[in-house]
Amino acid sequence: MLRNAAKTIFVNKNLPSIVLRQTECLSTFAKVPANSRDTCKYAGFAGNKSLVNNKISGALGYCTNADRLATYDEIKNLPNTPEKYLIDVRTPFEIKRTGRIPTSINIPLGDVERALSDKMSSSEFEKLYGRPKPKTSDCLIFSCCTGRRSQMALDIVGKLGYQRYRNYKGSWMEWAEKLPVATYEDVKDLPNHPEKYLIDVRHPYEIQRTGKIPTSINVPIAQLAQAFSDKMSSSEFEKLYGRPKPSVDDCVMFTCCTGRRSTIAQDMLLNLGYKRVRNYKGSWMEWVDRMPVATYSDIKDLPNQPDRYLIDVPNALSDKVSPSEFEKLYGRKKPTVDDCLIFSCCTGRRSQIAQELMLGLGFKRVRNYKGSWMEWAEKEGLRKKLNCVSKSDKTKK
Repeated sequence: MLRNAAKTIFVNKNLPSIVLRQTECLSTFAKVPANSRDTCKYAGFAGNKSLVNNKISGALGYCTNADRLATYDEIKNLPNTPEKYLIDVRTPFEIKRTGRIPTSINIPLGDVERALSDKMSSSEFEKLYGRPKPKTSDCLIFSCCTGRRSQMALDIVGKLGYQRYRNYKGSWMEWAEKLPVATYEDVKDLPNHPEKYLIDVRHPYEIQRTGKIPTSINVPIAQLAQAFSDKMSSSEFEKLYGRPKPSVDDCVMFTCCTGRRSTIAQDMLLNLGYKRVRNYKGSWMEWVDRMPVATYSDIKDLPNQPDRYLIDVPNALSDKVSPSEFEKLYGRKKPTVDDCLIFSCCTGRRSQIAQELMLGLGFKRVRNYKGSWMEWAEKEGLRKKLNCVSKSDKTKK
């Protein structure tokens, strides 16, 4: 506690900035005579001038740092202000898992003091972080996940003599929230926009197991950096992925299973200088959930709908099988791209893949009977009959 004739200042060593800001006595303390500071009490016990001054100067620094904030718009404009430094103080593991803000360099919080002090040479700094070591007069902006660790970094660089330093309080959470996104409607409309790219970054075995969104190409996330770097030519890209390599001005959308890997992919391309990059946040999970489905009632009504096809095998619908051959094999005319097709299997999984294949072939009215044979047999009593037959056979044996 610091006391003079006019005011009393309470100092809490754990929350100096909060307590001092609440009492609004910072200016009062500056006017306290030196001899009063020598004899004041701090935290309930007698203290000396140096102890109190250290605590107060630390509190003043903390309060000053609270006003050193960088905005989202300023961070977004960093590619146009290369003289500024954006330093992400998260761990490399966190950044690998989520991605990073373009132009940022990663100096984990525990390494900030060594990296930005005289302990690290300029050449070593550039070798480790890919940029010249900043001068004490350069503008430093710190970021982390939520703004807490980046606030701590401000206290460190302030003690090191840096003069222009700020905290991007929104940090990664705000940045990721404001990244451009693609909606379900955007993705659904892609067949009408062949100039746009939809890139699925899942592993090929995932796509083989579930199917893919029409018009999408598969570039696994592990191959993404190489595929979009200057090292891969446009012809090589087209040979591997079936489409010309997009330019930095092309519209590129990313998808995966749940939207997590596609967020990382979006971040990677933004860091490579691509300007129109969006993330389909809903990704495969939303897409498959919103696909047209056929119900048990639809299937039961099929005898009254001779213009509809219930199909168990999709391979015959490609151009490889002629209409006459199709009719000879399956007893019905080969459907056109405008006919209504419903797919079925045992549990709805393979019919889902078949639905995706047909949409990829240009068929417009394709549905999946999700319940498939399992639901049909259950509701028609066929499974009970089969169970009875099975038990009867066992009894005979």
